[in-house]
Amino acid sequence: MKPLLTLLLLAALVLVTAGCIQPQIPDPHPTPLPTAPPPSGEHAFLISNTDQYLSYWNEKMGWDLTDRTRLEYAEELNRYLDATWEKEAAGYHVTNTSDFLRAVKTILGLTEEQFAAFVTADSEQKRADQLNYHSHTSRLYETETIPESATVPLQNVPIYDPAEFTITACGPDLSPEDLFESANETLNNYTTLFGKIAAPGALSTSFLPASSLSLQKTLSKNVSSASPMPDGYLGISPVTLADDEKLAAYGFRVLPTGQTMTYVSIVSADANDAAYAAAEDGLNEWMTTVHEKTIAAGTSIISNAAEVSSISEPGLLSSLRTSKDYGICGKIDLYSTWYWDPIE
Repeated sequence: MKPLLTLLLLAALVLVTAGCIQPQIPDPHPTPLPTAPPPSGEHAFLISNTDQYLSYWNEKMGWDLTDRTRLEYAEELNRYLDATWEKEAAGYHVTNTSDFLRAVKTILGLTEEQFAAFVTADSEQKRADQLNYHSHTSRLYETETIPESATVPLQNVPIYDPAEFTITACGPDLSPEDLFESANETLNNYTTLFGKIAAPGALSTSFLPASSLSLQKTLSKNVSSASPMPDGYLGISPVTLADDEKLAAYGFRVLPTGQTMTYVSIVSADANDAAYAAAEDGLNEWMTTVHEKTIAAGTSIISNAAEVSSISEPGLLSSLRTSKDYGICGKIDLYSTWYWDPIE
């Protein structure tokens, strides 16, 4: 029998700087993760043969390029790649899909209509390559033939970069509904690419300490590419405002372990500029904590793979810091943490 899942509110800590208003406790039920939509973020990939790349897309998109024209465009695309992206043994390391596709558009002279169709088709192809990789059905990982998109996902796995799974916003015109939708999409993108926890080899070198990078290099290919826990439960902390309140700052990140962290700063509807400035300062302070948590989570994934230690806080689902400014009455900070508790 599958275990039932009971959501526990582990802790809620309230710090009151001047107490004249009783704080309202937010609903302690993070929104469950729905079926994941297609990812839309930027993801690194390798491109090794521009002629094959253009040949594939020429046939797929019906551009009607002659062989001679295609080769000329391939040479021009190579010059762009040489000048813009780092070249590795396996090909050019492209880290910004949008910039690359715009370069292709310029070189080929695509119309806006052709470019829009190309962007959509490219996104669908990359998503198919990534999903096929996770289901072990893609021909790319079973033979030496090039993938249909003629690009190879970097290191044969999608790469977790903290910046791609982070949302920050501040100001008087924030929409809680829009930000929650963006956070939900970000989490869905994460699960589409990594499952519940990113594999050790999928962690970007941009945020890992030197000790973890050294340990990462010692892992076998099978261990490095395997998620410690591909399936599980994830969620997002909600944002609830009273009629006389406004959202002044918002922060969200999916850690490499799949755990989510959220920051919410709430002010009164008639708050002044100083209140919004304080909300931004609070967001920046929270981001420092998030950075530390991201490093700890990534380090724990690699250490777990090397059988040195376990995954950081394995039962943690989501954490939320809610900061409320009550003007002359003071400010409160509410810390809430949710865990999944399996019960037979």
